[in-house]
Amino acid sequence: MFHGLNLSKGEVIELCHTTAKAAKPIYDDLLTQIRSSPVVYADETGGREDGKNGYFWSYSTPKIHLLLYRKTRAHTVVEEVFPQEWQQSQKKVEPILVTDFYTSYNCYLGLHQRCWVHLLRDINELLEEYPDNLMLKGWSEKVFGVYEQATHYQGPNPSLPDGLKNQERINVQHQFEQDLLKACQIYIKTASPQSTLCGRVATFLPELFTFIRYPEVKSHNNDAERIIRHLVISRKISGGTRSEKGSETKSVLTSIFDTWNLQNKNPLAQCQLLLANYH
Repeated sequence: MFHGLNLSKGEVIELCHTTAKAAKPIYDDLLTQIRSSPVVYADETGGREDGKNGYFWSYSTPKIHLLLYRKTRAHTVVEEVFPQEWQQSQKKVEPILVTDFYTSYNCYLGLHQRCWVHLLRDINELLEEYPDNLMLKGWSEKVFGVYEQATHYQGPNPSLPDGLKNQERINVQHQFEQDLLKACQIYIKTASPQSTLCGRVATFLPELFTFIRYPEVKSHNNDAERIIRHLVISRKISGGTRSEKGSETKSVLTSIFDTWNLQNKNPLAQCQLLLANYH
């Protein structure tokens, strides 16, 4: 109605399918770009297709967003994006993958940064559940203290040779790992409220301070959560898609429109160019 057009729902749906078909080569190329990016932020959220639950998987960088809809939340989706044979190839450079602690991401063989915001959020939930537990409070303060020190690390002296800079970052990373492990190790096999989180820290310790060694990496995957927030809203409003084709169209269009926005391109103008060159 905004443009004075009288279109049925079916016509609007077909226009979306046509646009997605025209954009498929761009969408497919986003996967190649994701695999060649230095850092990738990943997350997943629930979706619905024909009344059945599924999942939108999101892989993004500051300039690219790739979205896939799959019926599973298993590690096979991670391996679809980063196949084992590709990960083991010597002809590529693996991205540093930033995720939460969900186990499906454990199959990734490259460097990994686990989200500190998720860890700290879980600690805060424990503090709310056990407000009078002084041992828990003391432990949480130590963990928060280690993280605060890590996020305030300014990096090596710029005048140092590159080799010494890298070595300092490695040394500092290992020191923070040991400080955190020291705070957590004594509680792992106890009945304390924090024992499970301490076990998580021990398990993922090599993936908690990757951001120290590589300053281009964030300590959290908040960006990944933000970029799929509109999908959550859309699912609540629409209830999901009605077919596999609809899920694919939604994935393609979301990916290219989000990517255009990230690259400060006018989505309407880009869409017009796309359709003008489509035969």
